[in-house]
Amino acid sequence: MTDAQGRRLFCPLGFWSRPHLIPDAATEATLFQRHASLTQWTMGSMFLGEMLALNYWPAFNSRPEVFFGSLAVLTVLFLVAGWLTHRAMLSRLPRAGHRMSVRQFYSSMAARHTANQLFLRVLLSLGIVAVGYGLSKHPDFAGFAPAPGIAWICMLIMFGCALGWGYSLALKLTIRSTGPMAPGGRGSA
Repeated sequence: MTDAQGRRLFCPLGFWSRPHLIPDAATEATLFQRHASLTQWTMGSMFLGEMLALNYWPAFNSRPEVFFGSLAVLTVLFLVAGWLTHRAMLSRLPRAGHRMSVRQFYSSMAARHTANQLFLRVLLSLGIVAVGYGLSKHPDFAGFAPAPGIAWICMLIMFGCALGWGYSLALKLTIRSTGPMAPGGRGSA
């Protein structure tokens, strides 16, 4: 991410935590590589595990406490893996004095993606919401019916993703219509 002063930041937990200041391009490339690998391995494993659980563990999609308990365990494992992967490098990096604002965070995200990429991510998130809604209303189509609590919480999570990508897209379109935007999120004079 890029903050209002133009500094490069590493935000492993999003805009709700104080980011680390990245001193140079080599450090940024290393952090990016590690974070991308971590995400690919953990998310890939999580999706594979979810597919297996849906087919071979009936309680996974019928009992919300099992589903969300499993999700909580996976989240903790992801955070621990991230800490183990990044701790040595992050311990040497200074931290920013404060968190990024939501607008700064999504402005920086908008700057990294094209409008078409952002639009497709909004559509994908909304498509997953629509598929989830359809499966919850017509369980015969997929051969299983998730518990209503599971379906609705998952749809809300994906709708939240759609809102985030949509906000980035709106900021991107604002940049196009008002001119270049400063990293802090304000249009140029």
